[in-house]
Amino acid sequence: MHLRKIPHSELKLGEQLPQGNNIKSSKFYFDEHFICDGNVKICRTKESGKYYQFIMWVRGENKHFRKSLRETDLQTAIKKGQEFYIKLMGNIYRGEKVFSITMQELVDVLILDMTKVIWDHKPVKF
Repeated sequence: MHLRKIPHSELKLGEQLPQGNNIKSSKFYFDEHFICDGNVKICRTKESGKYYQFIMWVRGENKHFRKSLRETDLQTAIKKGQEFYIKLMGNIYRGEKVFSITMQELVDVLILDMTKVIWDHKPVKF
């Protein structure tokens, strides 16, 4: 049975991807467990072997965040994952970025600042 892959952009606010939506997921990830109302996946991969991974979709930046929990015990990994989720969501609600800015974003900010300097006729201080 072939499942249609649903892009994250088609999801409504608060709606979760159906489990098993990504065909690649079942081949790459194993021992999957969803926590925090399905917002976080705790799993192991073929690369990580016995260690559990924390995987979460960051909506504002449209990227998956993945981090090794460095745990082999499932219950400890779930507890660590819940704590990390709370910390990460706190940072997001404070307006902090999870991922660093791209080079294009940096260039855009610098061009905007330089344009303000030129139009305001203020000397540039280095």
